[in-house]
Amino acid sequence: MNYLQTLDSQKQIQLNKLIEKYEVCPTGSGYIDLIISREKFIEFIDELTQIGLMVEAVSWWCHVTDENRKRFGCPHGYGGPMTKFGWFSEMSHDFDDLGNEIFLDKTNSLEQNSVKMENDKAKRLIINKQTIKNANGNHLTFDKNTCLTPGIWVKVPNNWIREES
Repeated sequence: MNYLQTLDSQKQIQLNKLIEKYEVCPTGSGYIDLIISREKFIEFIDELTQIGLMVEAVSWWCHVTDENRKRFGCPHGYGGPMTKFGWFSEMSHDFDDLGNEIFLDKTNSLEQNSVKMENDKAKRLIINKQTIKNANGNHLTFDKNTCLTPGIWVKVPNNWIREES
């Protein structure tokens, strides 16, 4: 049984509960671009690991607040959703695909370790993030630019649709 074959409706329900628990801001009806606060992303990914769900990519968003506008010159992105936490501007010029396709064919016995390894890789990538340089030659880093916010892409079957709230 490969990774996607292990994902059932129960895991989708668990994922939806995690999205609610961690106040994730989804950008559509799927499970990509799950904008998660900087303070909660590690716990969110750890719980994804516990239920056997793999992070496949990370998109990047600029959290545009009055304070971030003053400190960092936000927005650094283009358009994006207005949420209860404010505006997130998509930095579509910067995207990190974790390249974990090789693990999706692993057998069930290796799966949990593979999921943990890949999700730990995602956490390290976020913590150490340095964006590509923008037009003025500058880049943002996760540790210094508090506007830089991850969007988690969870590898799930294409037919999983999330009810938008």
